Amino acid sequence: MHTFRIDNSPLIVVKTTTSFIQDHLYLKFNIVVTLAIQYLTKMQLHVLLIDASETIFQHLNRMIQKLKNIHLMGHAFTIFEAKNFLKKETLNVVILDVDLKEENGIDLLSFINSNKPLIKVIIFSNNSNSFYRKKCKSLGAYAFFDKSYEFDKLPDCLEEILQNNKNAKPQ
Repeated sequence: MHTFRIDNSPLIVVKTTTSFIQDHLYLKFNIVVTLAIQYLTKMQLHVLLIDASETIFQHLNRMIQKLKNIHLMGHAFTIFEAKNFLKKETLNVVILDVDLKEENGIDLLSFINSNKPLIKVIIFSNNSNSFYRKKCKSLGAYAFFDKSYEFDKLPDCLEEILQNNKNAKPQ
């Protein structure tokens, strides 16, 4: 009988005999269980940025690269690009600007919450008056930050989502 525990996983007990075949199978089983537990305990956030500015994308990309287990999966400039990305990729978080090129990010926020309700949407906009803050919160935005004054709050918000969603799968 063999027992093992990886990190904070439950104790795993496997009955084996001394034969080579069973020990070999046990070793393979051990490797598979180890990889599965590592996958489940090492949650990573997959993030999409939706913003009309290439400069904002580059700055956020540098910022997010410094964060452990948080990966910027891509950038969309328009709602059309964002919807295509959402169809193809699994994500945990969308960082969304309210003002997109001749489009309204609030419509996309509503779409995401209707079609991908497990994705956390962080509004990141220069258009941060109380009307937009209230409207976005009522549509399910996880957080709302002003690009000009609250840029430095974004990493903490992403870390908070990561910690609160250890067992969540990207959607």
